[in-house]
Amino acid sequence: MTTTEKPMTIPAQNGNGAAQVKWPLPKRGRLRPGPQRKHAAADLRRRYDANTSIRGLVRLTGKSYGFVYRLLTEAGTTFRPRGGNHRSKR
Repeated sequence: MTTTEKPMTIPAQNGNGAAQVKWPLPKRGRLRPGPQRKHAAADLRRRYDANTSIRGLVRLTGKSYGFVYRLLTEAGTTFRPRGGNHRSKR
């Protein structure tokens, strides 16, 4: 992200505007359990289900692969199989 771009704000899923997630998340600090973390997990799941890769979500959030994977797991995501050739070599 360049210095001229502003963080993206995603409205809450329920539509009442109670909480919003701003991407990218701060580099320091934790996303503590609570409504903001649940909204972030739901947003990441929605994006993953819309065919965004985990590495793409890492670039969006500014957090680590493990953090994004953990949030997707908390949101109950069913993960896609890994890509590549699955034929066995003889």
